Amino acid sequence: MKIFISFSILWLLLTSACYRPETRNIVITLPEVNGNTEELDAVKRVLLSEQDRLRKGLTFYQDIRINAEHSSLEVTYNREYLADMNLVHKINQLGYQINGLPGDPEKRAAFLKQMNLP
Repeated sequence: MKIFISFSILWLLLTSACYRPETRNIVITLPEVNGNTEELDAVKRVLLSEQDRLRKGLTFYQDIRINAEHSSLEVTYNREYLADMNLVHKINQLGYQINGLPGDPEKRAAFLKQMNLP
């Protein structure tokens, strides 16, 4: 019985130490941006501002990189807390066309005005 308990404790310690949150990469192309780095940076800031409201230690995004050449964002995120479609819908709500979802020019104009962009 002692051996079983010792083995069980050892197994629990080893399996919990090997846990790492699963991260995933997604490239999100925004055709309306036309390589405007300021606009891509504004979208990035909106996504990152969500993390300020999360409890301490919880993060959605590991990294968000801007690729102005392709008018895209490369997002590395924690798959445990976020899914691809969450990102797609968040950006679509800013007025951008993304993954077949139509953009809304009025929402985009309001977003650009809010971010003080032309």
